[in-house]
Amino acid sequence: MKTTDIRKAIVLAAGQVVVKRETLASTDIAWVLDQHFPDKTLTVATASIQSQPADDFVLVGGTIKLFGVEVTGTVKFYLDGNDAQLVLEGALPTGWRFGDSFEDLKNDYFNDFSLSTPKLRLRSKASQSKVRGLWLDAGFTLPPAFEVLKWFVDPGAEAKLSGPISLDDGLPVMTLSVSPKITASLGGYLDIDLQMQHLAKTYPHPRSKPVVSTISQLAGDLSFTRNSQPVDVPIAVFFNQELTVLNFQMLTGKVFDLGLSEIAHWFNGVDLGSEGMPKAYNPVGLTLHDVCFAIGMRTQLLEYVSLNLQSTEPWQIVPSKVVIDKIQIDFMVVQPQKKPANIQATIVGGIKLGTVILDVYAQMPDFLIKGSLAENSPVDLLPLIDYLGGVSEGAPADLKIDVLNFEAHPAGSFYSFEINVSGGWQIVKDLALKDIYASIAYQGGGGEGRGVMADFRGMLALGGVVLEVSTEQDAEVEGWQFSGYTGPGQEIPIGRLIEDITGVEDLPAAIADFTISDLGVSFNTQSKDFSFTCKGQIPVGDSEEVEVTVTITCERDSALGSYRNTYEGDVILGDWQFTLKFSEDPKEKILVASLDKTGTKGVIQLNPDVGIFSAYLDQSAASERKSLNLGSLGSALPSELAELMGKVEITPLQMALGTHKDKASSNYVLALQLDGGLSLSRLPFVGERLPKGADVGMKDLGLVWCSAGLSGDKGKEARTAFVEAFQEVDLIDDDALSSGGMFSAWLTVPSQAEPFELGIPLRSPVSRPTVPARSTATPTTTPSMTSMTAAPSTAPPPPKTPDTVKWFKVGKNAGPLSLQRIGLKYEEKKVWFLFDASLKAGTVTLILDGLGAGLDPFALLGGRVEPEFTLCGLGLAIEGPAEISGAFLRDRIQDDRGDYDEFSGVVIVKTEALTLSGMGSYAEPPWSDPSFFAYAFLDKPIGGPPFFFVTGLALGIAINRSLDLPPIDQVSQFPLVRLALGENLAPPGANLPAIRDTGGDAELKTLLEVQQAMGPYTRPNSGQVVLAVGVRFTTFKILNSFGLLVASLEKPVKVDLLMSSRMQIPALPPGSTPSPAPPIAQIGIDLRGTWIPDDGVLGVEGRITEGSWFLDSACRLSGGAAFASWTSGAHNGDFVMTVGGYHPRFTVPAHYPKVPRLAFQWIRGPIEIKGDGYFAMTPSALMAGGSLSATYREGRLKAWFNCGADFLVAWSLSATKPACPSRSGRPIGLGWARSARR
Repeated sequence: MKTTDIRKAIVLAAGQVVVKRETLASTDIAWVLDQHFPDKTLTVATASIQSQPADDFVLVGGTIKLFGVEVTGTVKFYLDGNDAQLVLEGALPTGWRFGDSFEDLKNDYFNDFSLSTPKLRLRSKASQSKVRGLWLDAGFTLPPAFEVLKWFVDPGAEAKLSGPISLDDGLPVMTLSVSPKITASLGGYLDIDLQMQHLAKTYPHPRSKPVVSTISQLAGDLSFTRNSQPVDVPIAVFFNQELTVLNFQMLTGKVFDLGLSEIAHWFNGVDLGSEGMPKAYNPVGLTLHDVCFAIGMRTQLLEYVSLNLQSTEPWQIVPSKVVIDKIQIDFMVVQPQKKPANIQATIVGGIKLGTVILDVYAQMPDFLIKGSLAENSPVDLLPLIDYLGGVSEGAPADLKIDVLNFEAHPAGSFYSFEINVSGGWQIVKDLALKDIYASIAYQGGGGEGRGVMADFRGMLALGGVVLEVSTEQDAEVEGWQFSGYTGPGQEIPIGRLIEDITGVEDLPAAIADFTISDLGVSFNTQSKDFSFTCKGQIPVGDSEEVEVTVTITCERDSALGSYRNTYEGDVILGDWQFTLKFSEDPKEKILVASLDKTGTKGVIQLNPDVGIFSAYLDQSAASERKSLNLGSLGSALPSELAELMGKVEITPLQMALGTHKDKASSNYVLALQLDGGLSLSRLPFVGERLPKGADVGMKDLGLVWCSAGLSGDKGKEARTAFVEAFQEVDLIDDDALSSGGMFSAWLTVPSQAEPFELGIPLRSPVSRPTVPARSTATPTTTPSMTSMTAAPSTAPPPPKTPDTVKWFKVGKNAGPLSLQRIGLKYEEKKVWFLFDASLKAGTVTLILDGLGAGLDPFALLGGRVEPEFTLCGLGLAIEGPAEISGAFLRDRIQDDRGDYDEFSGVVIVKTEALTLSGMGSYAEPPWSDPSFFAYAFLDKPIGGPPFFFVTGLALGIAINRSLDLPPIDQVSQFPLVRLALGENLAPPGANLPAIRDTGGDAELKTLLEVQQAMGPYTRPNSGQVVLAVGVRFTTFKILNSFGLLVASLEKPVKVDLLMSSRMQIPALPPGSTPSPAPPIAQIGIDLRGTWIPDDGVLGVEGRITEGSWFLDSACRLSGGAAFASWTSGAHNGDFVMTVGGYHPRFTVPAHYPKVPRLAFQWIRGPIEIKGDGYFAMTPSALMAGGSLSATYREGRLKAWFNCGADFLVAWSLSATKPACPSRSGRPIGLGWARSARR
């Protein structure tokens, strides 16, 4: 064919050129028509011939319908050799998308590609770099679905999309590449050139026509240097519009030889050989099989790099014995752009151990090798043990591996196998080991305990129970030695157990009925010898049991086929282990156990014939004594003792515990000898007065507890049994047991010690009184406050309840302390020591009343001596020209500076001419000097003129104590005033605390009330000395008065005067109750004066007392008066004298006394009359005034009048200001008017 033939064939007719298969007789053009035009005809519409006659080709321009769209372009027909060829080039319509030409891509993300100036080229034959078929060229930008890629790969504005498009059974197939290549950064440290491609392929469908699948790809090459030569590893990632993570993986199946250091730059410089491998393994012969870079689209990070390698060299765990081959290594470095590197590594492989094959793996960080049985591996157990170098001799040959777990250290220093075994192990006839579990362990490094060790565990049925036993093979012992325990909570008769194994029926009578609660067994598979450790309880009472451990060794005579049994054992009591002794007589039922260690001895005995159990412990000679919680005795402790003392911790020198049971009753005894003691130096008031180093107190305290059934004739048999069983225990005797218990101690005084005991019914304690009873029977005399003579009276009588004190005569002295007797009693769960004692210094004797100390037995059991001290009071006796005696009760005073004891009570001073009684108190505060206060009152007429007839005298003294006097408005309530005037110490409205019980002594009660009422007025004050003198007198027997002069001698010296007077008109004749004539007036007046010479202050105040009246009890009087002068200081020369106060408009200086109005108020029925008045004089003013008012009320009527006048004369004003206001009104008119408005 020639070019002219082409021109003849390409004919323009009716504005178009039509080319069919036969037009040019070219097979290549026929292929184009068959593949790309549905009717196998190429039609160029609006055609024109654009070539010249001289051209060696024919060029036709126009529009061609291709893939359903109009393509504007040209078709060039030319000769290639003798065959006609064509090239079609044209532009696709503006806005063209893949879905316009390919129906299957309309809903695909390809259809979202943004293409600019798309062009097609269709060639019938390839030419140089031009491929045969259809080719697309277009400008390309990332579609919206790929926007997340821009941070990683962005083609840019000049990017082109090009590539071939073909049809497969009418479906598009294309490989479109984006140019130029894009440089991307992997993790910010590794750059790679990536080619972006978009692919469309067809895939067959089993139930319909083939389908089109689209995918996009980024591809590039990783490089490393091997033997100085670069090596490229192709990687790629496929993705679509669902973008989360880009996983770049190796594309080729080629294997690359490499070293880990050669690819360190892939991991940001991390050498996996040194940082990701165990030190015991140096991987060599490595080949690369896969690599993956994972890029997170949302996180915009290199998430990890993973690597899959294989090693051609095995890993020698234990050389020539345990070797891993077929090794595969997987690495992952998480976010390698960060430091330090987060490396994960796993090594997998296989191990062949003789015939057994394992699948194993190891992981960072420790690379501990773990594995299990590989599929289809042989399962014989003994060949595995033999291969590893263990001893399997004596084990059944048919044991099989069921489940195997393997573990080994990467350096081969140890390995272990844990194996579930199928099959059984026959020990003796009818006795086999079931559910066997084998363990094989290897410990390298040489030395004792190194090498391969194999042991077995399994379940063994014995005596009706199942227990787990285990063993380790011992080279020095033939066969396998098994041992195991049932654990607590079992019930196994010991006889049945021994008979089941050995056939022996005769056991020692002492343990024939022994029931095992915790069984330990050991046996040898070769010798068939057995050893049993049997823990259980032997009953010793109603519910009490003793824990016993018996060891039975059953040795088999192989020649005779029979067993010989031997017996050993011990008894546990708390932390002590007593060794059992078995009698040579097999019928002996007495069980005996002994303890003999350095400093500690003991014995336990159980005699079932007499029903007694006894346990004795002596650790008095031990260098270190053990503590014991009685609860640790468990069921050996009787329930009554367990409830009482089960949680008590004790440290005994000696202890004895016994129980006795017969047909009628069950009894117990517990005796304890305790360490520690009680020193009297800790007693209140007494301890600090004992000589230093004086050894006065109690030591070697002993306690005996026993049950109630031991008392009386019914308990005689049990008492006898206990006394015989405890012959070595001094505390236990018939008296102690029949008394219900005993407390014992030794009293120590200088160079002497004496014992004493107290029988105490510890099970039923009586209530302890608030204060223990006085220990001395010496009567204490107290004065009478109401009689004119000082008749003595005895101390309060003892309580009506029987005295439970047991007294012991002592008669010893220690320095000033004289101890006559010591008493013991048990009250309120305490043992009380009561001391009949006194302190003497010269002519002064202090009798210690109610001195005692109480001990809690439960604290004693724990070795804690925690006494509770008590001292009721003191008795005072002073011999001389004037005999002084007294009784003082003790109070505990609470103070922020420190609590202290105060003694208060009665004082009697007796001379030949006079007996004076009163009260006193003494205290020793920790923050002050000893403080003393005494006050005496002589209630006796002395005489004098009628206007000043003395009826009583008072004398008081306070040393290191202040006496605070009340203000004028409280003088009537001052306790010393009320006492002198014979008034009730508790005035109306007073709320005084209750007085302690004085045993019915009214006189002592009165004194205590005065002492307690004086509490707010006296307080310790170091250096203060106060003297007080008082006189009670009468004036014409109408006015009764009491005056008290008090001088405080501490600087500045102060003299105070209190006076209170009472007047009744007419006066009450002596012995008359009530008065024969009704009184017309009752008036009381109080005075309070103060003189401070150093300050130049003199002041006197007076006040009409509450309840005063005149003419009518409804006519109440009130008011006051005052005088004050100042002769030095800031107010030098000032004075004031007032009755009833000051003028309303007078500005009262702050240092002037405040005085209420002199007033009266009379209310009787509807009438009320009241008035007041005042007068005052100062250096600068004179004032006076008053007021009077009367009111009448009856229903709605009211009438009244008011009048008053106030005068003030001030020298500086030289003028007076009189005022006489007066108001009056007509009561009916005013009353009605006010009522109407209401």
